[in-house]
Amino acid sequence: MEEYPIGSRVILKDLSSTEYNGKKGTVQSRRNESGRQQVALQSPSDDKKILGLKPMNLKLEPREVASLSTREMKIILNRCKDFNESLIGLDKNESRELVNDYVKDADEIASVLAKANVKTDTATAAAAATTTAKTSAAG
Repeated sequence: MEEYPIGSRVILKDLSSTEYNGKKGTVQSRRNESGRQQVALQSPSDDKKILGLKPMNLKLEPREVASLSTREMKIILNRCKDFNESLIGLDKNESRELVNDYVKDADEIASVLAKANVKTDTATAAAAATTTAKTSAAG
């Protein structure tokens, strides 16, 4: 992957500073000029540590259905091609059962959520660009 979407949950790998290999984090930025993305580590012992890492040193964190929030389950179900049911009124257990029916494994869940983050990231960037353009035009 050339770039991980902002908000993607990742696992650090193949780093020369081996103490960070296997740690989990959340992508905080797009790639900068040096090709690195800011990743906030999730471990309490790393107390808000942010590292600049190349995408080749990251992989999506596999996500089990039991770890998903209701919002994440709705995102997944809304992206399933064959899913035509209403999500209104479903409780968390019913949503989990549906996700289990439509998604094959933890890696696919991570991939679907990352793709959803791409759209959110793109929309946020577009909104920021519009705001900047309006501010520049007003000034």
